[in-house]
Amino acid sequence: RIQELETRGQLFQREKSRALEELRALLQEEKAQALSHLRKELEQKRAQERNQMGMRVQLVKVDQRLLQAEQRKTSFWESGDQAHTERTDCSREVASVCQQLQALLPKQANIPSLSRMLHGSSAFLSSSHALQALQEVSEETRRYLQDLKQEIESLKH
Repeated sequence: RIQELETRGQLFQREKSRALEELRALLQEEKAQALSHLRKELEQKRAQERNQMGMRVQLVKVDQRLLQAEQRKTSFWESGDQAHTERTDCSREVASVCQQLQALLPKQANIPSLSRMLHGSSAFLSSSHALQALQEVSEETRRYLQDLKQEIESLKH
């Protein structure tokens, strides 16, 4: 009877050891999966932040070009020389910047005044059209950045 109990005890001990080993292996696997998932999420977040930072850098460059165009425009108004040429150059510069900004936006972004301005004659490239296009591109850019912020916030939760 004692020997039977000892045998059962040893059997129980082996089963307990085997169950503990299986549990350890299962926990290790779950831990590895959880870490892998967290790494992927972190990498996705970093990629989105890099993309957003790249967009911000592009916007800063565009803003810089716009400021330079505005500075040239101011100089033009002060000097009074070469009025038509300077105005057209400034409008072309603004149109070019608007095109660059639009290229950064998703394909569904529609900026009607920019399309009209780019497909029209350069003789009719007015400052008011250029400024209207700039306002529309700025609004589309603000909407796009807001959408990106919301998407990032939703990924965080």
